[in-house]
Amino acid sequence: MKRKGFPRRSITTACSKIFFWDWRTKKQVACLEESHMEDVTQVHFVPDHQNKLVSASVDGLICLFDTSASINDDDHLESVSETKAPFNCKRQR
Repeated sequence: MKRKGFPRRSITTACSKIFFWDWRTKKQVACLEESHMEDVTQVHFVPDHQNKLVSASVDGLICLFDTSASINDDDHLESVSETKAPFNCKRQR
Protein backbone atom coordinates (compact mmCIF):
# COMPACT_ATOMS: atom_id res chain seq x y z
CA MET A 1 0.00 0.00 0.00
CA LYS A 2 1.56 3.28 -1.13
CA ARG A 3 -0.01 6.65 -0.55
CA LYS A 4 0.47 10.34 -1.10
CA GLY A 5 2.33 11.88 1.83
CA PHE A 6 4.09 8.59 2.55
CA PRO A 7 5.98 8.43 -0.75
CA ARG A 8 8.79 5.99 -0.12
CA ARG A 9 7.09 3.45 2.10
CA SER A 10 4.68 0.63 1.59
CA ILE A 11 2.86 -1.54 4.10
CA THR A 12 2.39 -5.30 4.21
CA THR A 13 0.89 -7.60 6.82
CA ALA A 14 1.81 -11.11 7.85
CA CYS A 15 -0.06 -12.88 10.61
CA SER A 16 -0.36 -10.39 13.49
CA LYS A 17 2.38 -8.04 12.25
CA ILE A 18 2.34 -4.86 10.16
CA PHE A 19 5.53 -4.19 8.20
CA PHE A 20 6.65 -0.84 6.79
CA TRP A 21 9.05 -0.94 3.82
CA ASP A 22 11.06 1.66 1.97
CA TRP A 23 10.20 0.57 -1.54
CA ARG A 24 13.20 2.35 -3.06
CA THR A 25 15.77 0.47 -0.97
CA LYS A 26 13.58 -2.63 -0.51
CA LYS A 27 14.39 -2.55 3.22
CA GLN A 28 12.08 -2.93 6.17
CA VAL A 29 11.97 0.31 8.19
CA ALA A 30 9.50 -0.64 10.94
CA CYS A 31 7.33 -3.43 12.27
CA LEU A 32 4.29 -3.26 14.54
CA GLU A 33 4.12 -6.68 16.16
CA GLU A 34 2.58 -6.32 19.61
CA SER A 35 -0.75 -4.65 18.90
CA HIS A 36 -2.68 -7.60 17.46
CA MET A 37 -2.72 -11.19 18.65
CA GLU A 38 -4.19 -12.70 15.47
CA ASP A 39 -4.05 -12.09 11.72
CA VAL A 40 -4.30 -8.46 10.61
CA THR A 41 -6.94 -8.32 7.88
CA GLN A 42 -7.36 -4.58 7.20
CA VAL A 43 -4.91 -1.66 7.10
CA HIS A 44 -5.96 1.83 6.03
CA PHE A 45 -4.72 5.38 6.36
CA VAL A 46 -7.28 7.82 7.75
CA PRO A 47 -8.51 10.21 5.04
CA ASP A 48 -7.34 13.79 5.66
CA HIS A 49 -4.93 12.59 8.40
CA GLN A 50 -1.82 11.47 6.50
CA ASN A 51 -0.02 10.02 9.50
CA LYS A 52 -2.87 8.03 11.06
CA LEU A 53 -3.02 4.33 10.32
CA VAL A 54 -5.93 2.09 11.34
CA SER A 55 -5.59 -1.68 11.50
CA ALA A 56 -8.18 -4.37 12.18
CA SER A 57 -7.70 -8.02 12.97
CA VAL A 58 -9.33 -11.39 13.44
CA ASP A 59 -8.84 -10.81 17.20
CA GLY A 60 -11.59 -8.13 17.01
CA LEU A 61 -9.24 -5.23 17.76
CA ILE A 62 -9.10 -1.94 15.87
CA CYS A 63 -5.84 -0.04 16.46
CA LEU A 64 -4.98 3.56 15.60
CA PHE A 65 -1.31 4.46 15.10
CA ASP A 66 0.51 7.75 14.60
CA THR A 67 3.10 7.17 11.87
CA SER A 68 4.50 10.71 11.80
CA ALA A 69 7.86 9.76 13.36
CA SER A 70 9.72 6.52 13.91
CA ILE A 71 7.09 3.80 14.15
CA ASN A 72 6.81 1.39 17.08
CA ASP A 73 4.10 -0.22 19.20
CA ASP A 74 5.10 1.41 22.47
CA ASP A 75 5.15 5.07 21.46
CA HIS A 76 2.79 5.30 18.51
CA LEU A 77 -0.26 3.23 19.38
CA GLU A 78 -2.86 5.93 20.08
CA SER A 79 -5.97 3.87 20.78
CA VAL A 80 -7.42 0.37 20.73
CA SER A 81 -11.08 -0.56 20.36
CA GLU A 82 -12.51 -4.02 20.72
CA THR A 83 -15.48 -5.40 18.84
CA LYS A 84 -17.48 -8.53 19.52
CA ALA A 85 -16.83 -9.85 16.02
CA PRO A 86 -13.56 -10.56 14.21
CA PHE A 87 -12.56 -8.55 11.14
CA ASN A 88 -12.23 -11.15 8.43
CA CYS A 89 -11.02 -10.27 4.98
CA LYS A 90 -13.80 -10.40 2.38
CA ARG A 91 -12.87 -9.77 -1.20
CA GLN A 92 -15.02 -7.43 -3.24
CA ARG A 93 -15.73 -8.55 -6.80
